[in-house]
Amino acid sequence: MHVRVHEKAKRRAGSATVELAFVLPILVSLLLGIWEVGRLIEAQQILTNAAREGVRQASTGNVTVAQMTTIVNNYLTAAGLNNAGSTVTIYNLTQDPTPAVGQASDDPTQAVQLDHLHVIVTLPFSNVKWAVVNRKMTSVTTIVAYADFDSMVDKPLVVNPALPSG
Repeated sequence: MHVRVHEKAKRRAGSATVELAFVLPILVSLLLGIWEVGRLIEAQQILTNAAREGVRQASTGNVTVAQMTTIVNNYLTAAGLNNAGSTVTIYNLTQDPTPAVGQASDDPTQAVQLDHLHVIVTLPFSNVKWAVVNRKMTSVTTIVAYADFDSMVDKPLVVNPALPSG
């Protein structure tokens, strides 16, 4: 009787191996897909934070478009993303509420107090995807982040040095 139990356990182990052979590729595909989507969400969040940091610095009125672009690219690099091919565009929506596509960036040093600044940062999708997702699976070519901030440039304070008479 003891021998029969041993044979039954052997047959069960063999069927478990076959089941694993069928299920394992599906499980690995799901895990890699979840991992890839998580990476893309992380990259989108990093890009949004980089855009927010760039427009925050630009809102001081002390940073040019080139300096803001450097700030954004440094943020992306520090976060571990490849910034090759990235673009940074800033618009002053208060001065021009309907900027044309392809219009040159507005100079943030010319903004006045409470001007509405809008930054768009793009990054090629190939910079953030891993080998799991190939080009044929998605039509996405770039990821885009937007950030808005109002200019914090102070209005000049005028002081009248004359003493009041009276």
